[in-house]
Amino acid sequence: MPRIFRFGSAARNEGNEGFTLVEMLVVVALLAMVTLLIAGGLNGARQRSALNSSATMIKGFLNRVPAEVSAQGRTILVQWDSTKRELEMGYVDGSGNFVATRSYQFPNEVILDPNALTGAGNAVSPSGWPVFLGKPTLACDSMGRLIDPNTNQQIMSPRGIQVTLTLMTLGKVQPKISYLIQVFPVWGARSVKIRA
Repeated sequence: MPRIFRFGSAARNEGNEGFTLVEMLVVVALLAMVTLLIAGGLNGARQRSALNSSATMIKGFLNRVPAEVSAQGRTILVQWDSTKRELEMGYVDGSGNFVATRSYQFPNEVILDPNALTGAGNAVSPSGWPVFLGKPTLACDSMGRLIDPNTNQQIMSPRGIQVTLTLMTLGKVQPKISYLIQVFPVWGARSVKIRA
């Protein structure tokens, strides 16, 4: 088979040195396969990174609520707005409308579920958020307690929100990882990594 590339002074003098077209195509095909394998792994790592980052941001957002209560001197609510894909922090004005003062918009591939189950020791209890003004909502009063915004009564068990990836729910990213972020009766948030 004729050689199409020759390198070095010896290659110029001898007619059978260099690479054949078939050899070059095999090398290019191998490089393409390696590139696809690496790109696929990096995409999964990017998505897991988005999940980790979102869980950390949401936990920090929720932990900021007591500071907002102190700064504003009033009960602060956290609402989950699924149409805007964000968590909103704010208060109810004199007209009964929710006024957002801060928000965290989560990436498109991240899913939040405020009806997640939360573990309390060995027991698992439903931890859905109360619905207030048509949206899942938690409130923190001036004493730092987790309260139901409908009744202004303290909620005596943790409330959770599950954070996962869209592709994970379709079974495309392995391993399946999600975070359960819990808000406790004396307001404080913590996150637990869950592997399926």
